[in-house]
Amino acid sequence: MAVLRGDLPETVKVDSTVVRLSALAVLIAATAVAGHFLNAWMDPIAGLRERVTQAGSAGPLLFAVSFLTLNTVGVPMPVLGAAAGVAFGPVSGAATLLVAMAFTALVQFLLARHVVGEHVRRRLGHALERVNKLLERRGILAVASARLLPGPFGEFNMLAGLTSLTLRDFMIGTIVGCAPKALVWSGLGALLS
Repeated sequence: MAVLRGDLPETVKVDSTVVRLSALAVLIAATAVAGHFLNAWMDPIAGLRERVTQAGSAGPLLFAVSFLTLNTVGVPMPVLGAAAGVAFGPVSGAATLLVAMAFTALVQFLLARHVVGEHVRRRLGHALERVNKLLERRGILAVASARLLPGPFGEFNMLAGLTSLTLRDFMIGTIVGCAPKALVWSGLGALLS
């Protein structure tokens, strides 16, 4: 025999109200806990800004060196970009970030070309030839386009260093392609602070 909704006993109706109120209380508590952890996460941001202020005019240089190190070990670019906005504000942060990105790209490109180049070129063989032809033919445009796409920054720098792409084309393409990202990531970081 089927029980219709209107035929439910009064205790079942009270129980569903208790369940709904309990779910609401859990949601409110979860929001409060999330706010606490978000606030705790934001404290390092205030510390970052304070350290940059204490560094004075050396702050951008320290940021560029830190950026190189952290990017090379795999810290995601958007996180580093937002840190520039937090530390320096949206406009100065974007300029500092663009310089740090260009500096990092240059160092990684040169390391791949002059330190590990020949050994890795031999191992990659034919696969590298296809990339080399694309970069050789399109140069600045290929690099700028690759910079606009989401993808691994450091790995692209090193791959480009293994090709016959000129350093001039690589750097111009890097600056053109990284400028929009620097503006966006720094702006987002500035909103966090």
